[in-house]
Amino acid sequence: RAGYVPGKATGNGVDAVPNTDTDLGFVAIEHIDGGAGVGFRGAAFGNSWDLTEDGPPAQTSYSYLSLYPHFTVLATTDLLRIPIRIGPEVRLHELDLGIGSSGQASYRMFGVAAEIEPEWTFVNRDNFAASVYGRFHVGAGWGTINGIVKDDTTYATNFGGEVGFRLQASIVSLSFGLQGHETRFLGSDNGFGGRDPETEFDFVGVFISLGAVW
Repeated sequence: RAGYVPGKATGNGVDAVPNTDTDLGFVAIEHIDGGAGVGFRGAAFGNSWDLTEDGPPAQTSYSYLSLYPHFTVLATTDLLRIPIRIGPEVRLHELDLGIGSSGQASYRMFGVAAEIEPEWTFVNRDNFAASVYGRFHVGAGWGTINGIVKDDTTYATNFGGEVGFRLQASIVSLSFGLQGHETRFLGSDNGFGGRDPETEFDFVGVFISLGAVW
């Protein structure tokens, strides 16, 4: 399936300037056979905007990319279908203040993530099904920071997911709801007896996606 998410990107902490509307796109592929399988999900956005009134110069830009290949185990109950996924994950946050290399920052996470997606089908007919579901995602790993203020290595975590409705007619699947995620780079020793603050990048938006199931 492929999806579109108009939403809001925010940042808090050292170098974390983003506070802008943006549009995220994502693609997800999964194959399950006999209760187990493999899959991949990727998401990205890129945005530029004028923050002159808030301090930074014009042409500030911020981009995000996540890659999540995973193994899937499918659990079922009388009421729920529950895919459980685990795999390596990469998240990249790139910021450019438009003033050359001195105004560029890269936050990168390399880790492992797990998620669970319980789904309850409340309508199930021959060629049509309707369900409600929630996808909950958590990850952790190693973070690298090439910042405007300093370069560093640290630990990074993320969490997020989506809640929504899914309609399926024949092989066509339509989903819509709310999606969000956060990546957090933990503060590290600043070399002066203290610790740098944590840096967070957040995104939340309303999504719609279209896919095929067979």
